[in-house]
Amino acid sequence: MLEKINHKSAPKEVVKALVTLYHQGKFDDVLSRSSQLIEEYPHTFVLHNIIGAISFEKGQKEVAIEHFRKVIELRPHHPHAYNNLGAALIDVGEYEEAKSNLKKAIELQPDYAEAYNNLGNVYKEMEEYNQAISVYEKAIELNPEYYEAYNNLGAALGKNEQYEEAIDVYKRVLSIKPDYAEAFYNMGVTLQDQGKLKEAIGSCKKAISIKPDYAEAYYNMGVTLQGQGKLEEAIEAYKTAISIKPDYAEAYLNIGTVLQDHGKL
Repeated sequence: MLEKINHKSAPKEVVKALVTLYHQGKFDDVLSRSSQLIEEYPHTFVLHNIIGAISFEKGQKEVAIEHFRKVIELRPHHPHAYNNLGAALIDVGEYEEAKSNLKKAIELQPDYAEAYNNLGNVYKEMEEYNQAISVYEKAIELNPEYYEAYNNLGAALGKNEQYEEAIDVYKRVLSIKPDYAEAFYNMGVTLQDQGKLKEAIGSCKKAISIKPDYAEAYYNMGVTLQGQGKLEEAIEAYKTAISIKPDYAEAYLNIGTVLQDHGKL
């Protein structure tokens, strides 16, 4: 005999309280309560959205994707669900499906700057840099203070070897958000690509001063120091990156390369 399915939604006051706790960053508590409630109210799309969002933050991408798909099933005209699913699909390398969902989000909400930004991320991952640049510019047109979109635009310009334009964009990012470590890091990468190694190191140091556990910034500083021939300093930078991120394979590899090239391995 089939069990009776509860098509009712969870009480609004309960859902509202969970959303408040979510925005307070109390993810473990919210995830626990939402997982219990969804057993009783499986058709409450907000619960699926909450579980999907928290799972995504915790790196549980497949779980997040499952719940975002459920939100779309329950609310097929919900643009945020398509955006969330698209963002999660990018992280697992499903770029074509991500693109399709993000375009659907934009179709449903043409002024959805975040969906344009995520669509730009798809094109950037697919190395379609001109297309990425165009889409990021649309996100910025919709939200001129959207510093994450500016930062992504700078990265795409850098990948497209438009270095001076990228630097100008990073300066714009930092005029909006002066403590944005990712912009200093990306600027360092671009300066390194230009061969401006001293300035690249300075930019990495600024990123680290804002975000002391920024493993990628230490790694990039190591690469730049290695390019300057400052090998001991480079090794120390790589070791710091590894202390923050113990599975940082590239940092281990570069330490090995330095030691091998100088007969110490």
